[in-house]
Amino acid sequence: MSFGGGGSDPIDNYKPGKGKSRVVKTPAFNMKYAVSSGAEPAWPTTVGATITDANGITWQAIRARRIKSTVTGVFGRANFSAESLSVYPDDYFQYGIVTWLTGENAGLKVEAHAFRKLPSPNIELFEAMPFVITEGDTFEIVQGCPKTRTACRSTFNNNHNHRGFPDMPTEDKALATPNFSQQGTPKKQDSGGS
Repeated sequence: MSFGGGGSDPIDNYKPGKGKSRVVKTPAFNMKYAVSSGAEPAWPTTVGATITDANGITWQAIRARRIKSTVTGVFGRANFSAESLSVYPDDYFQYGIVTWLTGENAGLKVEAHAFRKLPSPNIELFEAMPFVITEGDTFEIVQGCPKTRTACRSTFNNNHNHRGFPDMPTEDKALATPNFSQQGTPKKQDSGGS
């Protein structure tokens, strides 16, 4: 594809000083973020607590979906605990992504298979980490998504972006056929005789 000019990189032809300009399309959505009333409110940190800013907008604190924590117990390369996660319910981080910030696994990401709150907050990973997890390693974990319509609606309030096919029958249902030899077939009668 060529944009004109003689350079090997089409973008080179549209850099400043080349005598040409890029066409910039207006975005379909124009979002503007600003601090209400010119000052940042003192945000509450208790789940459910509210604050009303100077413009009369009421904000409610929700449970954080991205958390940084420290490993407090290790049960293998795919299983560890973090006491700071004790405020989160079971399965809150299931299917979430763990990103290692420090330790031998720093920079690596892996999906969480399960999260159990009791007896201590325990994260089980889908795959074992390539290096040993040690107490004191820090990580970031993001709340997981089971990719169901119910979770999109109730957990994330994002049902319009679900993009799944929850009403499509599974392979078992789609390929199932009735067993005609057993359904509605009259039993053979003896023809009589001696």
